[in-house]
Amino acid sequence: MINFDYLISKFILKWSYKKGLDLRENI
Repeated sequence: MINFDYLISKFILKWSYKKGLDLRENI
Protein backbone atom coordinates (compact mmCIF):
# COMPACT_ATOMS: atom_id res chain seq x y z
CA MET A 1 0.00 0.00 0.00
CA ILE A 2 1.26 3.44 -0.95
CA ASN A 3 1.48 6.10 1.75
CA PHE A 4 -0.11 9.04 -0.07
CA ASP A 5 0.37 11.46 2.84
CA TYR A 6 4.11 10.82 2.69
CA LEU A 7 4.25 11.28 -1.09
CA ILE A 8 2.14 14.44 -0.99
CA SER A 9 4.15 16.03 1.83
CA LYS A 10 7.37 15.11 0.02
CA PHE A 11 6.03 16.67 -3.20
CA ILE A 12 4.93 19.84 -1.38
CA LEU A 13 8.32 20.19 0.31
CA LYS A 14 10.10 19.78 -3.03
CA TRP A 15 7.73 22.22 -4.75
CA SER A 16 7.90 24.86 -2.01
CA TYR A 17 11.70 24.55 -1.95
CA LYS A 18 11.82 25.09 -5.71
CA LYS A 19 9.39 28.02 -5.40
CA GLY A 20 11.56 29.54 -2.67
CA LEU A 21 14.60 29.31 -4.93
CA ASP A 22 12.66 30.88 -7.81
CA LEU A 23 11.51 33.75 -5.59
CA ARG A 24 15.05 34.40 -4.36
CA GLU A 25 16.36 34.46 -7.92
CA ASN A 26 13.66 36.91 -9.01
CA ILE A 27 14.40 39.40 -6.23
